Amino acid sequence: MLAACGGGAAPAPTLHNEAPAPAVDQGGLAIALERTACLGACPEYRVAITRDGEVSWRGTANVRLIGDARGSIDRRHLDQLAVLLDMAKFYAREPDGHLGKTATITICTDLPSVKLEATDRGHHNAIDYDGCQKDPDLENLINEIEHIAGTSAWR
Repeated sequence: MLAACGGGAAPAPTLHNEAPAPAVDQGGLAIALERTACLGACPEYRVAITRDGEVSWRGTANVRLIGDARGSIDRRHLDQLAVLLDMAKFYAREPDGHLGKTATITICTDLPSVKLEATDRGHHNAIDYDGCQKDPDLENLINEIEHIAGTSAWR
């Protein structure tokens, strides 16, 4: 014969059938910009800015510094770049850099392109902008990324 202390039945276990909360990306903004070759002496390089503000440069042709270099930017500049990406509607752009589908096909020759990729808190986009159909918002974004990253020191 078994006796139990406390005089009552043990409480039933509590079961939770809730899905765990999704992971939140605390990383912040990361950007990569690459200028590609043309038939002339166009600068060819890649610059990347990490979530913690580290800047990496790799010059490949027609630039002052061929090879690798490093630098850094502060949080304020990362925040400024995030605002500029939003103002240019970067995450809504098509792979060719345009906003929305275009019915016009334009063919350009001997223009270098700018490959631009950015990730920020669940948003990601990558574009290849050839500059054939001018987009002032996108060109301003590219210029500001280069300015903030300090590419003029190596370019």
